[in-house]
Amino acid sequence: MTRPPPQLRPHLESTLDTAARTLAGRPTRIAVILATGCGARRLARGLHAPMPLRPLGGMPLLERTIRGARRAGIDRFVVVLGGRGDEVRGALAPRLADVDVRWVHHAAWPQGTGSSLLAARPYVDEPSFLVLPGDRLLLPGLLEGLRQAPTDGRACVIAVDRKRGLLADPDDATKAALAGDRVVALGKRLATWDAFDTGASLCTPAIFEALAEAARADGGACSHADGLRRLAGQGLLRAHDVGDARWEDVGPASHAAAEALLYASLREPTDGPMARLLERRLSLAVTRRLAATKVTPDQLTVVSVALGLAAAALFTVPDARWQVAAALLLWCASWTDGCDGELARLKFLETRRGGALDFAGDHVVRFFVFLAMGLGLWRATGEGRWLALGLTASAGVAATASWIYATRLRPTGRPTPVPDREGASPVAARLSRAVDALGRRDFVYGVFVLAALGWLSTFLWVAAVGTWTCLAALLALHLAHRPARA
Repeated sequence: MTRPPPQLRPHLESTLDTAARTLAGRPTRIAVILATGCGARRLARGLHAPMPLRPLGGMPLLERTIRGARRAGIDRFVVVLGGRGDEVRGALAPRLADVDVRWVHHAAWPQGTGSSLLAARPYVDEPSFLVLPGDRLLLPGLLEGLRQAPTDGRACVIAVDRKRGLLADPDDATKAALAGDRVVALGKRLATWDAFDTGASLCTPAIFEALAEAARADGGACSHADGLRRLAGQGLLRAHDVGDARWEDVGPASHAAAEALLYASLREPTDGPMARLLERRLSLAVTRRLAATKVTPDQLTVVSVALGLAAAALFTVPDARWQVAAALLLWCASWTDGCDGELARLKFLETRRGGALDFAGDHVVRFFVFLAMGLGLWRATGEGRWLALGLTASAGVAATASWIYATRLRPTGRPTPVPDREGASPVAARLSRAVDALGRRDFVYGVFVLAALGWLSTFLWVAAVGTWTCLAALLALHLAHRPARA
């Protein structure tokens, strides 16, 4: 092959270096997962399934790691297997048929995780890549932040956690001593340290060079941490603070804590006060019991809608006791409605169709409940104004749902009524919060209290005004954001 003239070599090297840095600045789409352990700690406790197959939230841990990283933007995986690797691959390959996974069996896995990472080297063709342990719960938000962390094409980055008092077994966690964003020491027994090492890292090919040196120095044995420590000594290891993101080890002593963290992550930040205090507790308890079953989120949506329509039927009965029963049934429909989203997030089953079904179900229930309230009050009093109010409230629900569908759900696939737009004016921000509050499920508590007091007519007035107020607020937000879309 013809070599470039000597006078062009510096320019060519500079160009290649610039290209490498540019590529390194792009978020990686490949991850290496080290799942090589034979589960010695588990065998010692009488637990026979290898760690990658240990269920967490009704799903094998390794599958959860892969699907969580996929949600964070990774679309190619290199999984290095060691002890009982054939068993792991046989169990998971059919479940992961929809994912691009290369399974690598490393016969020399007892030589350490560094040796296992070197086995993945021939299959890594990007300038940066994630390296993930096979025994941690790393939530997608943490991985997305690490994936976006800047790198200069040479230095590696580890995800560190400065929060203390949250891990189930902090003594067993690796610690990092930092100088700014530079890692200066890494180990489990550091005298002084600044953050926990989560075990996840964004690496460059420099890690392979460091691991090869560590392996040569120790007869072939080395850990992933050995390579990272060598990079730290060369000033090539940076820290990425995970901020509020959470993680947990999934060892025998911390499995319960990891599962509790997983279910806590299913909560929605938009939940109202009563949903946070009560409804989520009930819905998460149900979701936990359904995790390992074949029940689907869409089936739970249908159950919730059926409960809501049954409540609407009871609201038509002109009897206060039946209306209290209807309010109680509507409350059951409300917290059951939280289960479908939780199960979808838990099993990575979110779909545009599922979101549309949930959106339609919520508004169908509200439409018929408000109409039924008006019908029931009309039957009890003979006054047509209550039927008119029920029709007004139901028409407001239909108009609002149609607007959200046309402006949000159809173009974006997201049924959220409030546009996500940074830099909104204070007035628009307050209006957005008000619209969000109007759409929450906490109104069912008002229905129950007023039905018990015999004041359901008061709620119907509020609903008739509130639904159209919500639509007016949405129109105002739409107009406020029109210049931003132009």
